[in-house]
Amino acid sequence: MLETDDALAGTISISANTDEDGVTRRLFTLDVGTEYRRRGFATKLIKEVESRVLSDGHSALRLEVSVDNHIATSLYEKLGYQPVGTPEKLQ
Repeated sequence: MLETDDALAGTISISANTDEDGVTRRLFTLDVGTEYRRRGFATKLIKEVESRVLSDGHSALRLEVSVDNHIATSLYEKLGYQPVGTPEKLQ
């Protein structure tokens, strides 16, 4: 959760447990309020999660994002994340 000026600017959620490999955590929700977008809040939330995952002794973070969410995928790629696997579009 990220607050600014006594308002909620955004939230981020990660899995409580690791993937089967024992080192990967999953980021599955990132939401920044419309009025706070394009101000670096999403990056700040992701960096905080990365730090927490590493401090917990894990070494990887897997992101889940819709293949149609070009804004999010662009942000993740800017931060150094790379697509893995074959994206599928649900009907």
